Amino acid sequence: MNTAAKLLLLVVLTAVPAAQADAAVKLSPEADNWLSSCPNSYTANMHSDSIKGKQNRVRTSNFSCSTAYVRNFHTLLNFNLSSYSDSSEIISAKLKMYFYSGDTSGRTYNLHRVTNSWSESASSWVNRDGSSQWDSMTGWDNDPNHVYQYGGGDYDATVEAFTVMPSSTDQWVEWDITDLVKDWIDGTDNYGLIIMDSDEFDAPWETGQDKEDYMCFFRGNEYGSTAEQIAQRPYLEIVPEPTSMTLLGVAAATMLLRRRRAKA
Repeated sequence: MNTAAKLLLLVVLTAVPAAQADAAVKLSPEADNWLSSCPNSYTANMHSDSIKGKQNRVRTSNFSCSTAYVRNFHTLLNFNLSSYSDSSEIISAKLKMYFYSGDTSGRTYNLHRVTNSWSESASSWVNRDGSSQWDSMTGWDNDPNHVYQYGGGDYDATVEAFTVMPSSTDQWVEWDITDLVKDWIDGTDNYGLIIMDSDEFDAPWETGQDKEDYMCFFRGNEYGSTAEQIAQRPYLEIVPEPTSMTLLGVAAATMLLRRRRAKA
């Protein structure tokens, strides 16, 4: 095979992957929110029934600074996948979030499938919308200091994906949720996803213990107004199967290669 033929063959072999990368779709969240287990007694703007939707940030963290209660935080996101009718249409799907502040180096953040509907404008650690509590609040004794033991979303126990947090901020982190997205497209109820620390605190801090503060902030879907700021909002990156135009290009390259061979 001469040099020209080898070059054309290389074009054929690389055309599809290159086209797929160029054709990646970025979906913005239809809704996002973060939930705080801090009880009402903490502050008026950071407690378990406070609504955090439509802010410029979301949080997934935990820290022990109180002898009375536990402060855990969960992030909720939901994406509209109605434009996809068959999971075979996609090759991969990754959630990408911009980590801009915090100290969570080495912490593992798990992603789960949410199993109940929720409202961006009315969900909290206790409530999933304006009128209903999360099913996980069942059994709560109504003591605000115990609310961390309940609520925080309804989700499947299966870890769909996880990521280990980097040692520095101002960078993207991602979760590969290809299988989950395919399940949603094929009919599994899509109530979105929830992210949380894999090792959340399950008891209040005690006097004399070393405090453990794992603060993590991601850009939210309402962050910023400039092009540079908007580019840091969270998104779902979907790589689709090659389109007919991509396949046509490969076919044309193949035909050209055959012609070259015929002339040789």
